[in-house]
Amino acid sequence: LTPPAVEDHKEKSELIPNNRKTATKLTMMLRNLPALCTWIILAAAGSFLAHGATADDLVFTNCNQNPCNQILQEFDRDEITNITKQIFQNLLGSVYPTIEQKLNNMLQYGVQVYKICASCSEYNHYNEGNDCHEEFCGLNAYGYNATVSGLLFVPTGMPQQPNVLKAGIWSHPTAAHTCNDIPSEGSWSRFQARHFNINIMVPLLTATSGNVALAPDNLGYGASYDYHIGYIIRRQYQTSAIPLWYKAQEMVRGMINNCSMQLGNSAFVAGYSEGGYGAIAIAEALDNCLGVSVSKVMAGAGPIQTTRSFMEITHNIDIQEFPARRLEYLVLIGASYAHWYPDHALLGNEWHTKIMNLTTVGSSGRTMRKAIPTYPDDPFQINAPALMDEYRSLLSTEGFGFCFNDTISKSVEGTYFCQAIRQNDLTNYLLSNEVDYELEVCHSRNDEVIPISNAVPLFQENYWLESFGNHDDAATPCVSYILDYLIDPDFVYAQVDEDKACLTNTGESPLTVSSTREASSGSTVFAANKQNYVGLLRAVFTTSIMFLF
Repeated sequence: LTPPAVEDHKEKSELIPNNRKTATKLTMMLRNLPALCTWIILAAAGSFLAHGATADDLVFTNCNQNPCNQILQEFDRDEITNITKQIFQNLLGSVYPTIEQKLNNMLQYGVQVYKICASCSEYNHYNEGNDCHEEFCGLNAYGYNATVSGLLFVPTGMPQQPNVLKAGIWSHPTAAHTCNDIPSEGSWSRFQARHFNINIMVPLLTATSGNVALAPDNLGYGASYDYHIGYIIRRQYQTSAIPLWYKAQEMVRGMINNCSMQLGNSAFVAGYSEGGYGAIAIAEALDNCLGVSVSKVMAGAGPIQTTRSFMEITHNIDIQEFPARRLEYLVLIGASYAHWYPDHALLGNEWHTKIMNLTTVGSSGRTMRKAIPTYPDDPFQINAPALMDEYRSLLSTEGFGFCFNDTISKSVEGTYFCQAIRQNDLTNYLLSNEVDYELEVCHSRNDEVIPISNAVPLFQENYWLESFGNHDDAATPCVSYILDYLIDPDFVYAQVDEDKACLTNTGESPLTVSSTREASSGSTVFAANKQNYVGLLRAVFTTSIMFLF
């Protein structure tokens, strides 16, 4: 199973119809879509090649983009302090005093925020001949020429001495619209004292603590709107993040006297929901392919055991326990797997273009959900009946793990998509000796969207951090664990190797330095025992937050 190479598939921009009447006709069609659905596994089945999609079939929306590689916002320390404290006071109410010292320890510097853009083709020479790198950023990788985008957060007002900074990378939760609710587009208007925007707040606090922060938009979003999305496609997150890593190192080393400030060879990666999955995929590329020292990965409530998650979610939809307000996930996965695994056409011809259009025209999650039959109707009614019968039968007789069991007889189509899902399953990687960083999997037992089986029992003993409440509520404790790490002395004062590009002309060995930040009298306040901290989190999680999932 090899995902399509660049030359095998047109970019979205090549498919934009020139005929305005065609666009109008398609817009009317979308407004009057009959019940549209895709099964979370079999949605992958549609192929726009197999179904003969043409330029007149698809409509694509260009994002109203912020300019690339320029400053979007700049905050001094006082501004960040005032906004952050108001947000957390509004968020936590009477609980706020228990975390005030933690925030004081984080709020050290001003921050510049950049819209950052780059492509694999721009930096191909960095790892030419590296087979691992070639898989997601090589000449034949889908997205090789894509201009991917995101946000770069850089601390300001640091002491004027050689600063080799660590990085934090934030992988964002699910966004349906390809231009909204992603880090670089459509988020700043919501950065107010009354509103907690997770895609800004986590990287902002990372940067004001004295680190560089990156927040990729993901392929198919933002500046790469003219490429197809890759929802829960492992390589896509790597293709989206690694060029931004190269660009960030380049930009930071050139900001002050050329290399007097550097993004060093060290990073932690964090994310929630879809971003929990993306965080691990990004860390895999940084650690195994680029040789970046990954200090920790903090993955919250993501479908990291992808095969089991898809099967369990399928079962939950069958018994109508999966939340109807999340059914846009079926469209996102359907369009993604239809593009990345096009060899078998398993959806009816009449559905394929409609599903693809929902992800290319800039549809909101609400629009996607309206196009999908919901309970009490069967959301799987448009899929190939024989294959639906096969999977339902296997689920009832073999359980959620049948895709991993090659001795179980399956049809050609059933085997193909089991293999596709397994390619994007992170379980074997996480249990292998390839992982040499610290891993924390944060998940609630009451998560109604991503099953707790992603964390328990497989990761329970060594890696699981318990959260509380439903999928949205559980994000609060999971994010709080991330913020805890920002003031952990083991992270703050960790040694960092210099940016290798700063050594090109000197011939010197890598410089290893510690953080320039001085110890605060309160820097160990939150190294309290875990039992007490869990008690605080139980109080916090019930607070309502606006998250972009």
